[in-house]
Amino acid sequence: MNRRTARNHAFRLVFQLSFHELEELDNLIQYYLESIEKDEELDEKNKSFIIEETKSTAGCLNELDSYIAKYSQGWDISRVFKADLAIMRLAAYELLYRADIPASVSISEAVLLAKEYGSDNSSSFINGILGKIAKEVRG
Repeated sequence: MNRRTARNHAFRLVFQLSFHELEELDNLIQYYLESIEKDEELDEKNKSFIIEETKSTAGCLNELDSYIAKYSQGWDISRVFKADLAIMRLAAYELLYRADIPASVSISEAVLLAKEYGSDNSSSFINGILGKIAKEVRG
């Protein structure tokens, strides 16, 4: 499994948070990882990455949402497509807290996720918002 695939799994878990309570997160992660281990080889490095990305993103949703709302001109965050929101939350977490991941990588990976899971306009919408967040927090 490569990092892109691991990030895709982290996105799927963050997306599931849209439909579950934060208190259920540990059970969601455990169940999800057990289900993918049946089909994919999941090494400890990627497993740790998925868990860290998911839990860390979940731990600061209000802060991440405030950044996303700030740059979602004219869009109430509650109206944003849930997959788009999950993608932006994950990437915004990386922009804010993962200096070891270049901003260009976080944004590019988010755009690729948007092309796979979002609507026709998702990738440009997400790219624009994340670009503004990156400029603010990384200069």
